[in-house]
Amino acid sequence: AIEKEEPDAIVVSEIPLLIEGGRQNLFDVTVLVWASPERQIERVMARNGLTRQEAQDRLAAQMNINEKIPLVDHVIDNDGDLGRTQREFERVWNTILLLKEARND
Repeated sequence: AIEKEEPDAIVVSEIPLLIEGGRQNLFDVTVLVWASPERQIERVMARNGLTRQEAQDRLAAQMNINEKIPLVDHVIDNDGDLGRTQREFERVWNTILLLKEARND
């Protein structure tokens, strides 16, 4: 439906368990936002008010982020500061735009 109404549209979906569900092949392009396991623990503790052990247990119940890398098309390194993440996003976004243009030619 979107393609008929807006053929040049790019639809972005945030799906945390996409790889675990084996559904990455349903999308034209997949992007993983990566952070080191230690950074993930720090962020989960801060965001959810969890203890270190609770955060570690939560991450241990998920697929290791490094195992996801070969299963996606692009990786955004989100382990540094906001400026670095922004540059990573722009790099990946520009690559996606170039791929889209190539498909339309």
